[in-house]
Amino acid sequence: MTAITVFNGLFCNAEPVVEQVLKIAGYRLVDDREIIADAARLSGLSQARIAEALPGGMSAVDDAECGREQAVSWLRLAVAEKLAGEENLVLWGYASLLPPPGIDSLLRVCLISEMSDRLWTARREQRLSEAAARELIHADDEIRGAWVLSVTECNDPWCRDLHDVVVPVGAVGIKESACLIVEQLANRAVQDSPASRQALEDFLLAASVQAQLARRGHDLTVSAFKRALTLRFDSHERTLRNATHRLYDAVSAVEGVRGVEIGVGRRYNSTDVYQVIPCQRHPGMARAADCIGVSESDRELALAVRKALPRDELDISIYVRKGFVSLAVNDHRSMLEQISRTLCELVSGFEGVGSVEIGLGKEYHQAEAYARMRRKQTRTLLDNKKRKFFQTLSERLQAAEPGSFAVYDGKAAFFAVRDNEPEVLMLDLPSLDGAEVLRRIRRDHPRTQVLVLAEQGAEQECQTCLNMGAFASLSKPVNAAVLSETIRAASEQSRLYS
Repeated sequence: MTAITVFNGLFCNAEPVVEQVLKIAGYRLVDDREIIADAARLSGLSQARIAEALPGGMSAVDDAECGREQAVSWLRLAVAEKLAGEENLVLWGYASLLPPPGIDSLLRVCLISEMSDRLWTARREQRLSEAAARELIHADDEIRGAWVLSVTECNDPWCRDLHDVVVPVGAVGIKESACLIVEQLANRAVQDSPASRQALEDFLLAASVQAQLARRGHDLTVSAFKRALTLRFDSHERTLRNATHRLYDAVSAVEGVRGVEIGVGRRYNSTDVYQVIPCQRHPGMARAADCIGVSESDRELALAVRKALPRDELDISIYVRKGFVSLAVNDHRSMLEQISRTLCELVSGFEGVGSVEIGLGKEYHQAEAYARMRRKQTRTLLDNKKRKFFQTLSERLQAAEPGSFAVYDGKAAFFAVRDNEPEVLMLDLPSLDGAEVLRRIRRDHPRTQVLVLAEQGAEQECQTCLNMGAFASLSKPVNAAVLSETIRAASEQSRLYS
């Protein structure tokens, strides 16, 4: 399984670049609309509700947030099933950021441009004024930044840590950007392997478990490694809210209950999970005193409510007056322990699960003020007028192919060979004056092997290059496996000169 994920900025010519990639590589496009449709089919929710989870449908309302987290879980599962079920895909859009790091056969691409190039594209495509275009770009960047912040641990949508290839399309060019992406499919770091297939199976298992838990009202992050699951509570506020929602549903169903309110008691301490010695007071010691009612009927109702609670271990005070029930959660630790036991029992029964571990995320106790600060930092990054974008490859790609270069003009080719003495140089025809570049490289640097990429129908130019010493000529679209094998053979030929 080899696939490409593409995330981009507005007015960065992403569409024509993706079209060129599809044409050259022969891959199939999967966009957000297809992922939304698959997620709706898997979850039974409407496509409109699933689409609400993506930028443009995001809301700050608590109930909408709960629904968004559930929808994102189904979107993640749809992506996992798509990647596991098909090969040679280009996953383009917001959903491209949902696969976790570690699936090496995914080539993660970011298409972005300098602000001046984006403004020029906006004026050309939509005839916008510079002020209107700049405002639109900043607004769209903030939306994309918020999405990245919600599904990754990064607050910069263009961060190199999120992507294997960052392409400044305005500087590189549309066709050249597409060729750069396709060429990386031949990189040894992107090839399918048992490790990448295991990582994909783990992604599918984790996404399936997380979606099933979300359906049951549990909002937490799930990861997997060789069928061993790790469940992580990421937010104290969301965990408490989900727990109280389940308590509300259980108590509301008790006959005679006219209304329910839930809060936390004075003994509740959100950081007590870090205490080594548990609280001396056992949750069951004061159950009778914690079931309070004004009248005999209210006291009976309080006891009925106690029996309806999910577990006896929960330390909850109950007060009833004229059928209206007030609950106070007194102990954070017992609440987490009860939820964890329930989750372990539930998840252990899921198919494919080997073991289950539960823990807290590193931002579990961060308040909303911290989230606002991170969003502010994202806006600061996106508003940086001096920020420059350069064509970059991730460290894993550079480490896997240290002796290969791809260049797009004759001057760059000469500098690349002079400064780095690469084993393999790939020339793209007719973007380069291929014959002249090839002649000079073969004369001055015979160790460097030259591969020629050419459009179909350019047989005469290809034959000329082969006669002048090119190692091989490949016609577009280039099969990734053929390209990888050709680069390997060219590298071996280069080493014979050492």
